[in-house]
Amino acid sequence: MSNYRRQLSGIPQYLHDRIVWVADEYRTNELSLEPGGARVIVCYQKGKTLGYDKIKKPPAYVKQIWEKDITRIYVDYDTWDEDDQLEELKKHVSCIYVENKDEDSDYYGKFQKLWDSSTADALPWTKTKSTAKKPYNSYKPYGYGGYKKYGAKKYYRRY
Repeated sequence: MSNYRRQLSGIPQYLHDRIVWVADEYRTNELSLEPGGARVIVCYQKGKTLGYDKIKKPPAYVKQIWEKDITRIYVDYDTWDEDDQLEELKKHVSCIYVENKDEDSDYYGKFQKLWDSSTADALPWTKTKSTAKKPYNSYKPYGYGGYKKYGAKKYYRRY
């Protein structure tokens, strides 16, 4: 964990000591147990800040985290329209940061803000889906928050 604290470029300093990194034994997705992928930090409005590593599909993972939390409060949340879902998300989550690890080294790049409740006009997972050219599973993680397509041609996609 101390290694993570040294590699939090792009995260505001006041959050560094607040981040609680979720241990593998609390993971329910098998992909989150495999090495590689992105790190995701979710900052909640009430002050809780959770960090997740080894995330292969960051927007889908954020959606899964959020839906698991919100359906404990509202059973019918999945029937709400997108605007109502966005307003409820803004009440609970202040911002989401994402960072990818370069597979060729142990270096983590700079975190980028994926979503911010004060400026958001779309849910973090729908905004990303609308700009995607290929499904995430056809891309491998690439440093600095982008994805690199397998093959000779290079395509970069940022969150």
